[in-house]
Amino acid sequence: RSEVGQGREIAPFVKLELARLERGHDRAVRQAVAEVEDAVDGAAGLEHLAGQFQTGGVVFNDQDFHRSKIVYVAATAAHAAEAVTRIGQLTFQPAFGTQVSTLIRLIHERHGIAVGVCRDGDRRSFQTQYELLVSGRNVTNAGPGESNHNFGQAVDLGFANLRWLRENGTPVDNETSWLHQLDADKQAKGEALLFWDTLRNEGTQQGLFRGPLSDRPHLQAWSDAGIDMAARLADLLTRAGRMRWTGRNQNYQCDLGFGGRYFEVGSAAQIWNRQATLTLATLTQARAQPRAQPVMVPMAARRGVAPAAAAVTGQDLTVMRTALRADFDAADAAWQTWRPR
Repeated sequence: RSEVGQGREIAPFVKLELARLERGHDRAVRQAVAEVEDAVDGAAGLEHLAGQFQTGGVVFNDQDFHRSKIVYVAATAAHAAEAVTRIGQLTFQPAFGTQVSTLIRLIHERHGIAVGVCRDGDRRSFQTQYELLVSGRNVTNAGPGESNHNFGQAVDLGFANLRWLRENGTPVDNETSWLHQLDADKQAKGEALLFWDTLRNEGTQQGLFRGPLSDRPHLQAWSDAGIDMAARLADLLTRAGRMRWTGRNQNYQCDLGFGGRYFEVGSAAQIWNRQATLTLATLTQARAQPRAQPVMVPMAARRGVAPAAAAVTGQDLTVMRTALRADFDAADAAWQTWRPR
């Protein structure tokens, strides 16, 4: 509790609001109201918050949030509407986008909070996914084509501009999507964890699914438990590209367009960066297969490739790595045809 303003009477309008919230609630809620009144009693500068205070103990009806002592300012209906409007400006699979809009409205109605989509929290291109992976920010372990975000079936929701009061009565007006003001050490614990748990609980109650435990803002359209995302990307690569693919545990194999056996080509990030793990020996073996005909490799990618009988060169490797990347580009363009199973 704050020591600021002790001995001074709380502003009458705040008292009225607390009294209104207290009426009709059970003993636990009345106790929570009393704790709020104690915490903000007499604090200067609260007049502009009159009639807008909400606390976990009073407003939140779920078991996760009732322990919170954070006092925050309810978002207006206009703020919630703005968050919903932005869904239509971003890229999602249509049905999933509708679910996200419904969730935003529901959280505002139940909790007075206008959650919104985080930066890079809607559909991500393969290039954006690659950049996040190699950014050093430790925000994803998925390579290009390995995230539900790449197919418009995942969203990251956050609490940007949530207005709340510190214990000394100081208002916080610059909260981030990831609650870095409330959770300065970025451990998603304490009061911040209650906000994240509430977001996830509301999402799952609306038929969405959680992502990895550590990825607090993440909700998605389907359960990928037991699903290998590399296998699902390989399926799309084969259908959208010119070669045949398999994938498992973030490693990929490809027939290199020769229609025979599959060869190791590396991770999604390596292939996207045109650094597939091909070797001269690998490409030589691929060409030496019976009736090997690289008819599935794009003509542009084959330009300058030596005849099968000739020794494979470094230039041939470069051309093949470009062809592998071209299949990834085709899959990126065909993201709406991705199949979860």
